[in-house]
Amino acid sequence: MRVIVADDESVSRNKLQEIMEPLGKCDFFEGGRAVIEAFQESHEEGEPYQLLMLDIGMPDVNGIQVLHEVRRIEKEREIHDENRVKVIMVTAHPDKDTIITFFRAGCDSYIKKPFDRELIFTKLEELGFKVAEKEEKPARDRSVRENVAQIIERFKKGDIDLPVLPKVVQDVDDVIRRSGSTIDDLSRVIEKDAVISAQLVATANSTLYNRGGGKFQSLKKAISLLGFKETQAAVVAIASKSLYETKNKQFRGMMEKLRLYSLASAHGAASIAKTLGLKETEKYFLMGLIHDMGNVLLLWMLGQLVLHDEPADMNDIISSIHQMHTAFGAALLQRWKFPEELVEIARMHEGPEFSEATGKDILIVNLAGNLAFETGYGFIEREDNDLAGLDSAKLLELDANALEILAKEVQELVDHSESVF
Repeated sequence: MRVIVADDESVSRNKLQEIMEPLGKCDFFEGGRAVIEAFQESHEEGEPYQLLMLDIGMPDVNGIQVLHEVRRIEKEREIHDENRVKVIMVTAHPDKDTIITFFRAGCDSYIKKPFDRELIFTKLEELGFKVAEKEEKPARDRSVRENVAQIIERFKKGDIDLPVLPKVVQDVDDVIRRSGSTIDDLSRVIEKDAVISAQLVATANSTLYNRGGGKFQSLKKAISLLGFKETQAAVVAIASKSLYETKNKQFRGMMEKLRLYSLASAHGAASIAKTLGLKETEKYFLMGLIHDMGNVLLLWMLGQLVLHDEPADMNDIISSIHQMHTAFGAALLQRWKFPEELVEIARMHEGPEFSEATGKDILIVNLAGNLAFETGYGFIEREDNDLAGLDSAKLLELDANALEILAKEVQELVDHSESVF
């Protein structure tokens, strides 16, 4: 069997590679244009592919567009239906309209992320492929998948004890949303939490915010210096730091990487907004800070479930949670009563595809996350991205020079704030 696997996410692509390579000759691509070229060449060489596995969201030509082009090529070559290449679409968002679009475009089946070996083998058999040897999935990998599914199911039922943000986070949001609120009002709700009050004053006194000014001990002075929105962003950053703490030593390194990634994303989103001339850049700091909370809390829960002395395959763990973190993160922020605009960013920051109709906030956070990876604050290994070639960068009209300047700025900001938050 000759197969094409196309997915721009290295985590999913590597997972598919692990499953599919024992079954035949596989070629792997990040973008749709390369898939179309390879498919065309395979017919010209007389060695056509038997199976395409296409992720719906790819940076140049998306999976649906690839599928349309593949079927057009087959029609042009007068290939009968029974000899057409089998196409399996891969998506994290299998809503009704998307599935209908798949089949209207000519796909044969679809797979929802997260996937596993058993699911893919079942789909292949349904399409008439003979899977000679079904390798058993390693028990550890199976337990990760099952644990993630269990966490999400228990979360939906409200039957799970997840760490929560301190009450002061919601109280601050209430004050800021209330018309006519004053510094005194905001100070009163923050000072109820002595730890966050002290850390907020220290934050305002740091070189990140107070460059050249004298030191002070007043909470009101700190709020006055920062402003309401910046104070809110700082309170969330301080309060959320505890979410990255785990008793499981195996998970501490990854949790710290996620913390720095969120901080770099926050600074990146604020810097991008500033470059674009947008107001309230501190709002974008908050968006970048919490957009990936689904990854954080799923990893935190797995750290509770995995035995401390049991070796954990972090690549499998990250693969399992990353494929479904957006929907989980959105549901989590909704439960924490964050504004709907932040919930939507958690849900949609990975795409699967962007267009001129995509909200600017989502584009900024997507680009900020990619910028964090490029500046060395990624939490998984992945191939280098051409930032200027990303849809989010193109739609925001930020070229390579602007992105290089932003990368340096993010690096400096994280260096200043790493010890503060």
